Amino acid sequence: LAVRTMNKLNEVLAVSNDKFSDVSMEDEYAAEIYYLDSLDVMIGDDKGEFHPYDKLLMKDAVKAIVTMLNFGVQAKNRGGYPTGYMNTASSLGLTKGVNKNQNEALTADEAMILLANALNTEMLQQVFENGGVSFKTIDGETLLYKAFNCVKGEGIVTANDKTTLEIATKSAEGSVTIGDFLFDKGNTDIDEMLGYYVE
Repeated sequence: LAVRTMNKLNEVLAVSNDKFSDVSMEDEYAAEIYYLDSLDVMIGDDKGEFHPYDKLLMKDAVKAIVTMLNFGVQAKNRGGYPTGYMNTASSLGLTKGVNKNQNEALTADEAMILLANALNTEMLQQVFENGGVSFKTIDGETLLYKAFNCVKGEGIVTANDKTTLEIATKSAEGSVTIGDFLFDKGNTDIDEMLGYYVE
């Protein structure tokens, strides 16, 4: 799921790797596991094992998500794994909706909540300005935007391609207006939500 959330399936290459004694290249998710390991998103233990079929613990999911968003250095400066990552995740709002301590296993639904929170979180980025380099978040540049070129919108659907609730013109064909912004409706039925608050 982490690879799909980062939209990096095209970068996952099934390169021969024997780092983990419990993950052979014939395993279904071997390429994804070795890719995440190469990015330090999810790593194995100090015995050379990854434990791919163990339950996912809160602390491990949080470490992966914080790293995906480029906040790993801050987490290490706050005490490292697991406390620094848990504190960083909490301060970013990543754990909202998941009430587990760091050593508890996550359900699939809880893992999805963490990933949804990650998608809507602005990533830490390297920025060149004033002759130097700094790291900061950029307004609106969430993981959702960076990985999928999508933005999240919310508000009242005020127009579709057939009508409008306001004096302004209707939306272009295949689009809707939510608040003051125009969105492509894609394969949704959001154009039928005229007058409703949507997210």
